[in-house]
Amino acid sequence: MQTIDLTAASRRSLPRALAAVLILLTVSAAGCAGLMVYVRPLIDRHLDPAFAGVLGVVTGIAALLLGVFAFGAAGVLVFLLVRAPAFLARQGIRLDPGGLTLYQERSGWSRERSLHIPWGGLAGVGEPANPEARRGFAGSVLHLDGAADAAPPQWAHVVAPGAEPPEGEPVSDAYRVFLQLPEDVARDLPRTVAGYRAAVAPAAAPPPAADGRWFSFRGMRVLGWAVAGFLPALFLTGVLGWSWYDSGDPFLAVPAGAAGAAVLGALAVGPRFWAPQGVRLDARGLSVRRGPGPFLRGTRHFVPWEEVHALTRHERPRGTGTGSARLPVLEVHATGPAPESPLPRWARYVPAGTPGWGTVTDTPRLVLAPADARAASEILHLAERLRPVPASAPVPGPGAVPPRTDVWVELPRRGLQRAVGALGFFLITVLMAVTLGFDLFAEPRMLLFVVLPSVLLAAWALWRLPEAAAGSGILITDDAVELVRNRCLWRSGVRTVVPLSSVTAVRRVRAPSLTGLAGGWPVEDAVDLFVTGNPGRTPHWVRRGRGGEPGTLRLRVMGGPAVLPLTGGVGGRLRPEAGAAPVRSPE
Repeated sequence: MQTIDLTAASRRSLPRALAAVLILLTVSAAGCAGLMVYVRPLIDRHLDPAFAGVLGVVTGIAALLLGVFAFGAAGVLVFLLVRAPAFLARQGIRLDPGGLTLYQERSGWSRERSLHIPWGGLAGVGEPANPEARRGFAGSVLHLDGAADAAPPQWAHVVAPGAEPPEGEPVSDAYRVFLQLPEDVARDLPRTVAGYRAAVAPAAAPPPAADGRWFSFRGMRVLGWAVAGFLPALFLTGVLGWSWYDSGDPFLAVPAGAAGAAVLGALAVGPRFWAPQGVRLDARGLSVRRGPGPFLRGTRHFVPWEEVHALTRHERPRGTGTGSARLPVLEVHATGPAPESPLPRWARYVPAGTPGWGTVTDTPRLVLAPADARAASEILHLAERLRPVPASAPVPGPGAVPPRTDVWVELPRRGLQRAVGALGFFLITVLMAVTLGFDLFAEPRMLLFVVLPSVLLAAWALWRLPEAAAGSGILITDDAVELVRNRCLWRSGVRTVVPLSSVTAVRRVRAPSLTGLAGGWPVEDAVDLFVTGNPGRTPHWVRRGRGGEPGTLRLRVMGGPAVLPLTGGVGGRLRPEAGAAPVRSPE
């Protein structure tokens, strides 16, 4: 047996990373505290009030930015301390007559990680196409003939067939393991492996059969909860609470209390993100699991392979605009019963004919939202290898989509940025007033021009926030068009049914829009539906107007490029005998 020890190199990298983070944390925290505790009083005491006000605003903004850097450095420091046992553990590459093993022993709260590759499953060792790496390190690639379903050490990255590889690498039809090694180890690894394999390895054996594997969906959800919810709320609570305590202004009690309530709310929903959760695939079937947590019951839903007749994958837009990110969606089409317990938020059971995450099908299905495209590709590939093929009929492959009777167009959330921006403007106004030392309730002009507009703007934003955050979409069937906005918090849902027999024309237009202006252009794509009669209440993203002919109403569906499928979906189903005009392009 021959061992390539990587423990020393791993342990050397930890102090360097900790030193860099500690320096950043110390400088940013000391700078923030110095500006607020020492510099700000000197400005108020020794400078002209007019100039001191402007300089005070600049000082406050600088202190806020340094505070953000301090919070970010503290988060990185916590991450490094949590991962410290993994850096200190004994680890390396072991060569023995059975094969090659990438190992990382258990240390502290870090679990053991080991990936064994038999000699019959190792096709070769090479260099990556993109040689960029950290200073003092270099990359190596292990090309495999079989599967690599175990968890490798932190310096190894497994890429499944068809999955997105590291930047600059081509997509492959086989499993690969990308390694980050010290330069001398990476340079000698191909020669070392080839020499040992030629000396002791037996004749190549067929790769082992595919085994079960666990795909965790927790990591990115915990990160999103911390970055988008808990840490900003905690930071605002500290800033507003300190300002309220320092100034004694009762006006600050409301935003400080709201920020504190946001922290408590983030902690209340935290177990849904912290609990172990994910998908497990084995020879029996697919299982969706979420472990128990504080004040949270665990849930599990199992789908045997005998009930699965197709697996498909598509993407849905994260936001509005042609450049918005695309999120992967996996659909498991199965004939089994509905889940008995509630599923996690990243999984849905969608009955036949019901829209779910961008599609409508004739069969019930389990819809999953993996964290990234790589996880989606690996799940789909492993499921196709594990799922048995019945002898009676061929099973549709990953590209086979069951017949679609309806079309579901999922729309981005409109107005959410404006509502959140209005709340942010309210908080910034309050902070600037406190920073400048204004008494908001002492002068009538402050009440009229600052306090009242800010309160009205915040009230409008809170009222619009539920409908802006609600999910929306358009369901196109053979008989009608349904404009749907889901219920959210205290705002009820809206479902407007427009029969196709009442649609006289469909037109694609470019309409003025604040959403388009935020994207750099004052207009955006929209679709006009000309209908006879009054369809009733419509969602907030539909503008009503005159149709140009007596008894005709124009419904302008806003949404940017996401609504463009409405022209083909509706225009292709209009019946000439109903008197419908053809689809018209922008005029």
